[in-house]
Amino acid sequence: MNAQVGFAWGAAAATVAVSLAAVIYVHKHRSPSDKERRRREMVNLRGRVIEGYIIGCENDLIEYSYHWRGVRYETSQYVSGLIDFENGLNDFSGPATVKFLTSQPSNSIVVAENWSGVPGLQRRAVAAAILGH
Repeated sequence: MNAQVGFAWGAAAATVAVSLAAVIYVHKHRSPSDKERRRREMVNLRGRVIEGYIIGCENDLIEYSYHWRGVRYETSQYVSGLIDFENGLNDFSGPATVKFLTSQPSNSIVVAENWSGVPGLQRRAVAAAILGH
């Protein structure tokens, strides 16, 4: 009976080790686009909403700024696949809504798969761009 118990514990430990190795492998080998999509999802779900300003849009890049606790943040977001720039967003500037993490204020977005802080950009247009319609 003791040999069977020892074998069972050994098999359980081996299963845990293989599972852990698989999780680490998958985590390290995600594509950059998958990592960015996951970042956008996290900021969209946990982020605080604040007023911002779009400085400009060009070449699949939205440049924007916002203020939080006396600090001005100026950054950009690569939005290829989320927005169709052919429909008039080039050279756009003006007010926008920004989502950011309060624990890491420089981690922010103005567009995600299920949310847009850009005025006039409908969520349907974002979803259509993702689905390839």
